[in-house]
Amino acid sequence: LILLGQQALETIDLRAQARPVLEDLHARFNETVNLGILAGSLISYVDMIESDQGLRMAARVGVTEHMHSTALGKAVLSFLPKDEQEDVLARALPRRTERTLTDPALLREEIAKIRRTGIAEDRGENEDGARCFGAPIFNHQGRVIGAVSVSSPESRFDDDRLIQVSGAVRDAAIAITTSIGGTWPIEKDCQICAS
Repeated sequence: LILLGQQALETIDLRAQARPVLEDLHARFNETVNLGILAGSLISYVDMIESDQGLRMAARVGVTEHMHSTALGKAVLSFLPKDEQEDVLARALPRRTERTLTDPALLREEIAKIRRTGIAEDRGENEDGARCFGAPIFNHQGRVIGAVSVSSPESRFDDDRLIQVSGAVRDAAIAITTSIGGTWPIEKDCQICAS
């Protein structure tokens, strides 16, 4: 019971600290911005600012998703301790779309890339026609606790926008991590490669 209370307080603090950063991302791109936290072997959406555009991606606060098919989830999964990663990869990995990665070997390759760049990408893996970039958030102990993401219809992502959004999401994750007293464990100036 005490642990649950502590987790609830940490979530409230994370949301409060992250909100200005989420608002900045939303103002810059006018796309849907999400904040998620680790919830067992799932990712739980705890805050969201929806795009004002007619065609937009939308998640609901309180919804949980599998980690392997969302940018938020893959950002968190990639920085979990190896045994926790393997536990997630050993579970059923449901196919959400034709693009969902369900092969643990392919997911391990994706995890290695995310660990190098600090950016996770969902290329229509959770929802057809969607594109999403996410980056991990770390606590004061250096443990991944959540992620921030920007999601949009694929049609609005050209090469320049891919680089702009992915870099801004990574910068947002660093800012949130810093604001909660966390430590960003990835080189801040590493090359971000759009794929």
